[in-house]
Amino acid sequence: MMSRADRFLLHFITLFLCVLLLMFGMFWLMRLNDGRAIADTWFKGLFPHSAAEGAVFNFGEAFRVNLFIIDLSLLLVFESILILIFVRYTVPALLISSAAIVAVAALGRQLALRDQITRLMAPLVRNNYAALGLRDTAVLLLLNALLLAFMIAMRHHYQALQLHVQTATTPAPANPSPATPAPQPDKAKPEAKPPSEE
Repeated sequence: MMSRADRFLLHFITLFLCVLLLMFGMFWLMRLNDGRAIADTWFKGLFPHSAAEGAVFNFGEAFRVNLFIIDLSLLLVFESILILIFVRYTVPALLISSAAIVAVAALGRQLALRDQITRLMAPLVRNNYAALGLRDTAVLLLLNALLLAFMIAMRHHYQALQLHVQTATTPAPANPSPATPAPQPDKAKPEAKPPSEE
């Protein structure tokens, strides 16, 4: 049976996966409508005044916020999955990760991993619509650290609570009472002899 701490972690992962999917949906929607006149879209009913003035959509700042939240969600989901794996399979995970680090360090130059990693990670920092600056990256890492600390603290809280509940519900072992010695019969006291009459 899954513990409450693991269930909390799965709910945490699910929450940020939903946020991630929502942000990807918003990115697709903004990309379709960026630069288009409001009157030419189905949003004209929501903004009738702007549509009448011939306003166009400009999602420049929204694209940057969208990229920021996508990066934050990806980081938190990835870190949470790593925590779940390392908590459940500590020794195998340590061995596999150590072997992977040694392999990358030994074969990195031969495999030209630097260029591949740069190409893979570049969309997380910059795309055709937005780019994260140094300040955005610092805020991203700080917010990620705070949310990760909250998640770990809640895991410890649930583990401590579960331990407390188990301790409270487990009956204490009955201590056998020391055997009481059988009562010894009173030794018959010698009867006092009546005083002899002289």
